[in-house]
Amino acid sequence: MCRSALTAYKTHYACFDCRKTFKGTDRRQHQTHKSCPQCGVTMTVMGNDFKAPRRKDTAQWRKVELLAERGLVFGSCGCSGPGYAPRTMEDARLLVQGPNTLPEGARLLLRLRERHPR
Repeated sequence: MCRSALTAYKTHYACFDCRKTFKGTDRRQHQTHKSCPQCGVTMTVMGNDFKAPRRKDTAQWRKVELLAERGLVFGSCGCSGPGYAPRTMEDARLLVQGPNTLPEGARLLLRLRERHPR
């Protein structure tokens, strides 16, 4: 059984202008636009499993923003976790280009998950 089925987890939202994250209070907020309390910009839904980088780490924030622009956020049903998370901007660029450019370990992980879904 999924861990998400047992508990209503809050969804993480990110403001890339302020480099801050906030959590939604209930599941109905997925359909609405959530504004940043500090600057008023519409925040991006990042999923339940998102862990924000430090506020001063601008390189990691740019990497996370690149992934979010391409629709790669950190959400799962709770059974398998968020999956492969690139560590550097170069790894993130390779990830958004396609599966053939991923590092060998990440390709192996994706193949194993296709063969043995949970």
